[in-house]
Amino acid sequence: MNKNRFIFQAVFIILFSSGELAALPGIELKRETGPMPIGDQLEYFEDKSLQFSIDDVSAPDFQGFQKSDKKYPAFGATKSAYWLRFRLQDGDPPEIAKTSQWMLFIEYPPLDDVIFFRKKAGKWEKTMTGDTRPFHTREINNRFFGFRLSDLSAGQDYYIRVKTAGAMNLPLMVLESNDFAKRNADTNLGYGIYFGIMIVMILYNFLIYLSLRDSVYIYYCAFIFGVILMIFCANGYAFQYFWPDYPIFANHMVMSSGFLMSAASLFYFRKFLRLSEHSPVLEKIFLLLALFGTLMVFISFFIEYKYKYLLFMVSGIIANLFVVPAIAKALIVKYRPARFFILAIAAWWLGGIIYILGQVGIIPTNFFIENAPHFGSALEVTLLSLALADRINEANREKIEEQIRLTSSYARFVPREFIELLGKINITEVKLGDAVEKTMTVLFSDIRSFTTISEGLSPGENYAFVNSILKRVGPIVRKNGGFIDKYIGDAVMALFPASPDEAVTAAIAIQLRLRKLNLIRQRKNLDSIAMGIGIHSGKLMLGTVGEKDRIDGTVISDTVNLTSRLEGLTKLYGASIIISETAFKQLKNRESYHLRILDSVQVKGKSQNVTILEIFDADPPEMIKRKSETSTLFQTGHVAILQKNYEKAAGLYRSVLDKYPEDSAAVRMLERLKELQHMKN
Repeated sequence: MNKNRFIFQAVFIILFSSGELAALPGIELKRETGPMPIGDQLEYFEDKSLQFSIDDVSAPDFQGFQKSDKKYPAFGATKSAYWLRFRLQDGDPPEIAKTSQWMLFIEYPPLDDVIFFRKKAGKWEKTMTGDTRPFHTREINNRFFGFRLSDLSAGQDYYIRVKTAGAMNLPLMVLESNDFAKRNADTNLGYGIYFGIMIVMILYNFLIYLSLRDSVYIYYCAFIFGVILMIFCANGYAFQYFWPDYPIFANHMVMSSGFLMSAASLFYFRKFLRLSEHSPVLEKIFLLLALFGTLMVFISFFIEYKYKYLLFMVSGIIANLFVVPAIAKALIVKYRPARFFILAIAAWWLGGIIYILGQVGIIPTNFFIENAPHFGSALEVTLLSLALADRINEANREKIEEQIRLTSSYARFVPREFIELLGKINITEVKLGDAVEKTMTVLFSDIRSFTTISEGLSPGENYAFVNSILKRVGPIVRKNGGFIDKYIGDAVMALFPASPDEAVTAAIAIQLRLRKLNLIRQRKNLDSIAMGIGIHSGKLMLGTVGEKDRIDGTVISDTVNLTSRLEGLTKLYGASIIISETAFKQLKNRESYHLRILDSVQVKGKSQNVTILEIFDADPPEMIKRKSETSTLFQTGHVAILQKNYEKAAGLYRSVLDKYPEDSAAVRMLERLKELQHMKN
């Protein structure tokens, strides 16, 4: 019995003294395999009570561990502590194994408390580290938690206890020291390039700010700086290089930098998307969220980690929810840079979503997922830079469009043709005293009896009446190669640089248009409107007058004065269009017009008589017929007057009235002959 009991006890002791070895399958390490993630080859235990010790979990009869099936274990946000256990054994030949120096890394910097257990001389030796302890507690000088592994030829068992206030991610990597050196150098090079690009973006956009003085570039620089600082803190570099002896400050800076990035991005989005113009309500929401983020940059130092982490996540979700309608609004108003903005935000969101899914354990963690925020932020910053560049292009386009609008507006006050005749490209080049001499045809029109008409109208009705006439005159002038130099009340002065034919064609079209308007007025029981038009060609000075603070374009010439006098004669002779002999002689198509010579008159301000002719193409058909039939009599009568044969001339004009009693010009000529006869006697 005693013998049996002894044998049973011996077997029990043998079994359970090596129980850990029997329970743990060994992970064989070989140099040729390179760095090896071991997450799916270990066992883990969730310590919800936080009461278990190394002796408890390493006891032969402890049954709490379960096999991990994830290459990169992730347990999300948890209050529990997690225990990991695994066995490592060198699988290389002895001659290679003796030169190997294996290392274990937990490649996730934001872990509060990490305790690494290994046996020495039959006792558990622990190494305590984590981001709540000074950096010098780390066995290997690295942003990750690294541990050197002792002789693995016979196999060694290891336990790790981890506790953290954030997400519980446990990507364990075993690698040989040479691989570690290369991996570390490559990683630092990659981050160096990443941070270098981001810093270049800051400097580039700051220089643009100095040039344009647009605050959107300052917000963008602050946003990039926030991204750099947050990643620098979250990845452990800031703790390693900036404040290794201040773990509490290092932990606070992770969330504080996150709030800085969030606040700067909201200020930037608000300005970039022009929310104050497109959506004042969203603009206020973004401003409040940005101010909240700015406040949290400072007060987060006094808030427990889990609460500020929650505030950061909630405020971030809210902000991103409002980004969607803000972008939609920008697209609705056809704000072109919003297209790049959409891609940039999508890249940021995608990187963040992938990272969070890895953090909470929904998808397995790997190098890409761990660095998804870096890829996303780099792509976002690049796209936002393109968006800002497009914003500059958009601003330039808007300036050009505004310049076009201004030019068009100026053209309504100062005709484009006027500026071109001065030899200028645009109005900004025009200076006081600019002038040029040109030979042009002047057209002067005026509404007859306007004073009488305006007496029965209110001021508003007067403006409406005048504009109703002028809006019909302007297009006709422009269509026929002229431009309106100025409006003088109800009168119009137009210039035709090419030839008098254009002025005559325009004058006929204006009178015909007026006839149609009178038909409309007659149907409304309104009085008909009559307009006189004078046309003359000659030299004139076109330029600017005034003083340094107020200049105006004008035409100074006897040609203009004479044209105005000719328009005044239309009422006296009952003609709708009177043209000077000078302009008549320059007509290229004289035979295509219905015209007749009227008189030679001495116009006020002129020492010599001016011969005038009537163009009656715009008269009613019956009047055109009668005037055409008597035009020879008018011409013969004019010759008789020049020969001072007044009696013969009078007989000729009476013959005109016999055929066309309503001919006002013939009546006027008989009156003129009486005046001339009186002067002769």
